[in-house]
Amino acid sequence: MAKTQLRMPHIRPDRYQDCAIFAPETYPVSRVLVTSGAISDPCNHSMVTEIQHACEYLDMAHPSSHGKSHGKPELDYNNFASSFLQIPTPCNHFSGLLTDTATTTCLSTCLETPRNSPSALPLWVENGRNGCIKRDSPGLGLAWLSAMSSACIYHKRAKEQGIVKREKVDKEATRWVPECRSWGETRHLVFVIDRSRSPRYPSRRPETLAGTMMLLLRYLITSAALFGGLGLADTCSEVEAFTNIEVSRPPSLSYITEQMDYWSTSCSALKPSCIIFPRSADEVAAVVRILRETDEDFAVKSGGHNPNNYFASVQGGPLISTSKLDHVLLDRQTGIARVGPGQRLDSIADVLDGTGWTFVGGRIGNTGVGGLILGGGLSYMSAQYGWSASSVYEFEVVLANGTIVAASETNHPDLFKALKGGGNNFGIVTTYVLQTYRQGDVWGGNLAYPIRSKSKDAQLLRAVRDFTEYNDDDKAAVIVTAERANLNLVDSWIVFLFYDGPQPPAHVFKNFTDAGPLVNTCRTRTYADLIGNSNWVIVPGSNVQMATETIPLPPAEHGADMFDALHSHWREVSKTTLAVPGIVASIAYQPIPRAIAREARARGDDLISADDDADRLIIEMNYSFIPPSKYDEMADTLEATYSGFRERVLEWQEEGKLPDVYLPLAMNYGFYRQDYFGRLKPENSRLAAEVARSVDPYGLFRNRTGGWKPY
Repeated sequence: MAKTQLRMPHIRPDRYQDCAIFAPETYPVSRVLVTSGAISDPCNHSMVTEIQHACEYLDMAHPSSHGKSHGKPELDYNNFASSFLQIPTPCNHFSGLLTDTATTTCLSTCLETPRNSPSALPLWVENGRNGCIKRDSPGLGLAWLSAMSSACIYHKRAKEQGIVKREKVDKEATRWVPECRSWGETRHLVFVIDRSRSPRYPSRRPETLAGTMMLLLRYLITSAALFGGLGLADTCSEVEAFTNIEVSRPPSLSYITEQMDYWSTSCSALKPSCIIFPRSADEVAAVVRILRETDEDFAVKSGGHNPNNYFASVQGGPLISTSKLDHVLLDRQTGIARVGPGQRLDSIADVLDGTGWTFVGGRIGNTGVGGLILGGGLSYMSAQYGWSASSVYEFEVVLANGTIVAASETNHPDLFKALKGGGNNFGIVTTYVLQTYRQGDVWGGNLAYPIRSKSKDAQLLRAVRDFTEYNDDDKAAVIVTAERANLNLVDSWIVFLFYDGPQPPAHVFKNFTDAGPLVNTCRTRTYADLIGNSNWVIVPGSNVQMATETIPLPPAEHGADMFDALHSHWREVSKTTLAVPGIVASIAYQPIPRAIAREARARGDDLISADDDADRLIIEMNYSFIPPSKYDEMADTLEATYSGFRERVLEWQEEGKLPDVYLPLAMNYGFYRQDYFGRLKPENSRLAAEVARSVDPYGLFRNRTGGWKPY
């Protein structure tokens, strides 16, 4: 673990000549005198990962020595206990007692301290106070927790494992032994903390020192991860012990409900140790600071629409759900809104319904706002307003050190840019300050062509190609999809049409309506109604894998042949899956006209930095299936699908049939095996890596969460 330098500007080191200096060649933690107050990066809201240079003796630690020269103290425990919770330090994140004690004297029957674990320090508590256990007393079970909550504690399973004498442990574990207060034989640090006084944690304040100690003891007992042996502290227990943040564990209803709320059941199959439901940026910050002191993997979930395992799901570690961060605060005069990541596209559409304002969101209602914006976000309205991220003025984001910053064009501008298309690499966004836009009724729905034929393929592919190049009404948008299911019982086309107005001009969608749909659901409606009725595309109970490719729009002279080659490739590969139970194979052709890049650039730079030098198409590929056992096999099939598109595009570019233009991947549709950052412009990929190193130097998000990483 990387070492963090302690900085205590309110301490006068020259007053403590008798303090030992940290000597890594001697002890993992050297002699530390008494401290009461901040063992942290003072007032900077970042927890220390290792106690290396603590040598502090505040006046309140020894009331009788106020104003005197401090040597090695003779601590009055009773006086100290009475003033324990009233220590007036400017950065009172930790109000506790640090003392030296001898392993051989005070912890003789505890399990041995690992010499190579400076971040695991023994803490023991008895009778609501801190103290030693005499040499011949039965030992306490040792549970190794994180640096600030390490412990040598009584654990019931210690009895079961025969570590201590059963008949004496209950009595002796609560005995206060005054003889054990020696400062002489020093090897290990004993640290009693009261995080309830910290402004970094939502308050859970015991009124007395005994209450503090009993709360801490309760926490330590419940958080020991290895029964009767060695274990690490877990985030879930620390959050429960030291905050009022909601934590759900199995088999609670809230845990099950949230865990089942993923698009892909492969994500639901990953079981977090608990689900944490923060309600504010401060609560998110508290969770992040606790996370830093553990080594658990974790995930942050907005809507759960990303089907890649571990991107917004986790096995065995904590899941941070943003569902309670669901605020939408709209200024009806300016249209500027403060939106929480707990909103989904259908829910925010409902909130804004009737206000005359709309959010530049995606096309599927249960998509989370958080993942959509951090991935860039393609919208029906992108030709008017750019990506979803293009309308963000400011991100309120909790960084890896637990601080809360506001990133904008003028404040942390590199972070601001990186968050627009950089995913989950830089922190946890708790509020998006964004521009909404005027909107009345819209027109939209679906055209269905359930009887597929080769000629129908050609007709609809030509229609989407021509729409991308020739449509001059930026209020209009289309998505053209083909789907097939088991044994070709379903083999059809479905077209999504949208117009940002009550009625489109007759010519705008004429090529699609002339193709003879058997079903037409398009009508004038509210945007909330359109988005609220879009979730039919979600197949419940299925594993989902999704990938994407970006291609230059084939020119008219080669369009028919190129589209035929691309679509035939998809049909050939997807045909191999038709016997997989529950299979639904789909492909979506989504126009990316120059107008999208133009409007995005007009609203500021982003990590995608799309050019308006050419029209493009985003191709989205999905395989939905039931058996979890087919996951790896289907992943290989998906890779063969998107790789085939890429190979053909590169070949045509080499032959001069397609323009050699920049082709970034759409993060919102990407597959975990794809190289998202490698497809960005090199300068933007470098920027993302530099920002990640700057705001997360120890790799909290790089090493312990899923997702594409910039370095």
